[in-house]
Amino acid sequence: AFDCPQYRTIWQQMASRLGKTFVGQCCIMKTAACDPCPMMFASADQKLAVEVTDRTYRMLENCPALRDQLRPKHRRKQDMIDLDGCRCPVAWARSVSTLADKAVCVGHGNEIDKWEHLSTSKEADPLELFMDRFKEFAAYHKKILESTPAVKSTSRIERGRLGSFNASFWVMCPKCCRYQALRMTPMEDEDGRQFGGLIWEKDSAGKSEKDLAHQTARYLCQHCAAELGDEHRGQMMRAGVWIPEGCGCDDEKARETAEHYRQPGQSPWRGWRESPWITGTPARDGRDAGYQLSSLYALSLSWGDIAAKFVESKDKPHNLRNFVNQWLAETWEHITRKATWEQVGAKLIDSNLERFAVPNWASVLTLAVDRQSEGGDRHPWAVVAWGPDRRHAVIAYGECDALEKIEELLSRSYTYADGSGSLTVALTLIDSGHRPDGVYEFCLRQYQKGRQVWPCKGSTGSLESDYKLSTLGPNTAMPGMHLYWVDTIRSQLWVDKVIHTLKPDDAGGGCLHKGSLGDHQDFLEQILNDAAVTGLDSRNNAKETWERINSGVPNDYRDVWRYAHVALLIYTRGAPVPARSVQAQPRRSAVVSA
Repeated sequence: AFDCPQYRTIWQQMASRLGKTFVGQCCIMKTAACDPCPMMFASADQKLAVEVTDRTYRMLENCPALRDQLRPKHRRKQDMIDLDGCRCPVAWARSVSTLADKAVCVGHGNEIDKWEHLSTSKEADPLELFMDRFKEFAAYHKKILESTPAVKSTSRIERGRLGSFNASFWVMCPKCCRYQALRMTPMEDEDGRQFGGLIWEKDSAGKSEKDLAHQTARYLCQHCAAELGDEHRGQMMRAGVWIPEGCGCDDEKARETAEHYRQPGQSPWRGWRESPWITGTPARDGRDAGYQLSSLYALSLSWGDIAAKFVESKDKPHNLRNFVNQWLAETWEHITRKATWEQVGAKLIDSNLERFAVPNWASVLTLAVDRQSEGGDRHPWAVVAWGPDRRHAVIAYGECDALEKIEELLSRSYTYADGSGSLTVALTLIDSGHRPDGVYEFCLRQYQKGRQVWPCKGSTGSLESDYKLSTLGPNTAMPGMHLYWVDTIRSQLWVDKVIHTLKPDDAGGGCLHKGSLGDHQDFLEQILNDAAVTGLDSRNNAKETWERINSGVPNDYRDVWRYAHVALLIYTRGAPVPARSVQAQPRRSAVVSA
């Protein structure tokens, strides 16, 4: 793909120690020797950039075509590979200056999933800055981008690979001579027979044991289910060919091709149209080339090495993530979603409940407000109606650009669906965890008007209760002000239960006001965008935290839904919600709920 003029960008999503960085270094060296032009090498941070640059210098010293162009060792720079024919500046993601003001024709981006973009940065994403360097050579530039993958929702390398022709490496079974891509987990037929994956023996209790897995691992052919041992690995890999997404493999021509390209002096590859070993048409074949390769193909490893590493890692999420990223070359997904936003919307949306209308069975209204600064000041909010058994309905939600506009929600009356009466908001919580300035003053003004409006914050540890009341100290912006701490784990589990377990008419169940799926898509995607993640604390003990699944999607509406529930618990002091005819009266104090 580097030699083929059709392709401008090459994406390599590969496991560690498979030579993806070496490929990029070779491309830079070939360019310097055969077609000198402005180049750039960029990595995740300065330390990694310098390490790779040192290795490149050692490669250049052993390259007859280039070693005489090198500067003496005492004149070599770590931020610039300077040859007689061309220069290759060295850059790294956290230094905007090293990525700026350079025109580049051939560039190598190393470990791009580790490139950090600080949320406080006023500059563009570092990968975008790197890509902008090629504008002056738009017609014939080359970019080589490589990385082990990271998190699914934010992986730069996966996003690029999936937009390319996305080739996988197919190898030949020595028993049946059929081709297939290697996979970790076997498939099963209708009779439960396994094929196409890595297997090993288990102990007498049916459990996987590390040493036993190492001794007994073998691979099952996808086509003939033959057991292939380590002695077959070399023959399999050396007969391999790349197959783009959407295509199959002509087994006989693939064997001929693998033999052809092992011969010296062969002409370079000229694209998929001149590739006789593929069948069908690539799903995409534009200007981007993309490749994925796992450690299953590494001849430095045995089947047993891979199986033992998996068995060692599978019960420890932090180790399993490393195995998925570094060994399988796949992105890590914090959690598999239990349902899509469309499925949740079909369950929650009440086609009979108009926006801002109070269900006839409800007796209490709570309001919750979040505060965000991304894209300017934003205040997502939700009004929730509650009835007996904590059955509830989100009767309105939205966002405004100033806290003062929240007062309109506090002062209005919300009419029952049957028109027989109305309610006002009983208690409000406003998140003050992010930029509390202005929140405390707003809460005080509302309290002076007789309204229960309180600041709240999410807890980082367990409170052993749904919420905890505290009082701001003398060194705060509002000494003496009540502040409610919300237990993150308890409230997150409550939302998950409402979304995935309860029906709208169940005790504790909830619904959403009238609207189409499209109308509610933003709300539904946000309430599904948090998941429990198991990690380690400072003492290496397992610790559960909640994180956004997709960092590109907010979770603000999920937060205000949680806070609205805690607002009800504060208002009722944890007691049952009264029936409509005996709505509870506001209270000036609160107690930690059980």
